[in-house]
Amino acid sequence: MKTNQMMTVKIGNFGILEIGHKTMMGKVSQVLEMGNRNREAKNLEPIPLKEILRKQDLWEFIISRHT
Repeated sequence: MKTNQMMTVKIGNFGILEIGHKTMMGKVSQVLEMGNRNREAKNLEPIPLKEILRKQDLWEFIISRHT
């Protein structure tokens, strides 16, 4: 199969992600949304997407998955 079909994956009590079966990647925004719901349940401030996108480790991971 040449297309990257999306799979629905349930991650414990955190929520559901859509992950590409070929790329094995999902959307950062979905992961961030799950994490922020967890943070809010613990009375912590949510982390904005622009803060996550500034992290060097995130970009290194994304680049390693696409090369």
